[in-house]
Amino acid sequence: MRLAFDIDGTLTEPLPPWDWTKVTPAQYVELYKSLKPNQEVISAVNCLYYQDIHDIWIWTSRDVYFAEVTEQWLRRNDVHYNRIFYNKLFVDILLDDKSTSSLNELERMLKRV
Repeated sequence: MRLAFDIDGTLTEPLPPWDWTKVTPAQYVELYKSLKPNQEVISAVNCLYYQDIHDIWIWTSRDVYFAEVTEQWLRRNDVHYNRIFYNKLFVDILLDDKSTSSLNELERMLKRV
């Protein structure tokens, strides 16, 4: 099964309240470096990754311009995944901070382990 996880607000703690229309690229880089990991979700992602039956995809609305800082953050926070996408994609389950049922689905899947 393909499982996609958002970064900002899902693999990370919630984002600070900024006026995102006024943030410069340099400010984005510093923000992305400083985001705190959501260890509970990262642990679940890694558990699913090591089952070797799922493709773990990272989905982000971040521009590919920020790929280097994004992938450094994922490595530094020990997030294991198969692919990363910087645009929308089709998946079986999308785990995102804007979704209401996705964490329940993740818990259900982890209980089957």
